[in-house]
Amino acid sequence: MKSSIIGVGGYLPRRVVGNDEICALIDSSDAWIRERSGIQERHWSDETENVVTMGSIAAKRALRACSVSAEKIDIVIVATVSSTRRIPSAAAEVAHGAGVQHAAVFDLGAGCAGFIHALSVASSAISSGAARYALVIGAESLSSILNKEDRSTSFIFGDGAGACVLGPSGPGQAGNRSPVWGSDVSRAESIRTLPDGLISMDGQQVFRWASFSMPSIAAQALRNAGMTPSEISAFIPHQANDRITEMLVKRIPIPESVPVARTIRFHGNTSSASIPLAMERMLHDGTLANGCALLLGFGAGLSYAAQLVEISI
Repeated sequence: MKSSIIGVGGYLPRRVVGNDEICALIDSSDAWIRERSGIQERHWSDETENVVTMGSIAAKRALRACSVSAEKIDIVIVATVSSTRRIPSAAAEVAHGAGVQHAAVFDLGAGCAGFIHALSVASSAISSGAARYALVIGAESLSSILNKEDRSTSFIFGDGAGACVLGPSGPGQAGNRSPVWGSDVSRAESIRTLPDGLISMDGQQVFRWASFSMPSIAAQALRNAGMTPSEISAFIPHQANDRITEMLVKRIPIPESVPVARTIRFHGNTSSASIPLAMERMLHDGTLANGCALLLGFGAGLSYAAQLVEISI
């Protein structure tokens, strides 16, 4: 049985943090941050918001968007690296918050590629007959593990959650394709948590890796699907850096006629949440149409994943 994305929902914390607030803590400027990353603002969670609360709201919104009742969900996967607790899983708490009962629930930690990894696992469960409907959530509260005085990371990361409901594809639909995924573990230390639990990153190394290695991964996913860039309905890369997105668009290459997700300006880098949040924003703006969209995630691990997904909203 083939699967498609049939519902999308998102949640962003109430607190909006502009570059001027960041620059009050580090030696930088609004102009420098925009030039280096494209980021103008990001959302940071408050004491009432975390991976579970944000993920639950995004999940309920995704369910409402497709009119699938919570009791029909067979599997819930939360992609995250910033959950406040190891036990119980964030997925168990998000499922409860969204009204889902008796589903298989587990977390998946693959950093900024985590959402596509989770989406691929859920798609495989539907294809195998182990599930009919799945709920996949990417949720992060990265501000809770961020050194706000670290000039190399403090301006990059934001918080939020995005969710997708997967269900059976309709007649004639191609459905979600198998991912092209993998890792370069020789560079795993490029993004890591320090003994104090806070994020550290070699930004230049990650930038070079993503800009020069990821275009071939995206191209392979297109070849495997028998598609050309001009045939996709949208290109939705992980929102890591606006300059990386520009490099990917040029090197794949993505035609001007294809909508490209560009939400980093207002969201920052939300890791596992960035792709579903970008999908939700594009649906709201009317730039994401039904059809096959190309997703591309890359980051901590260093892990990557590219997948063609069927959008059927």
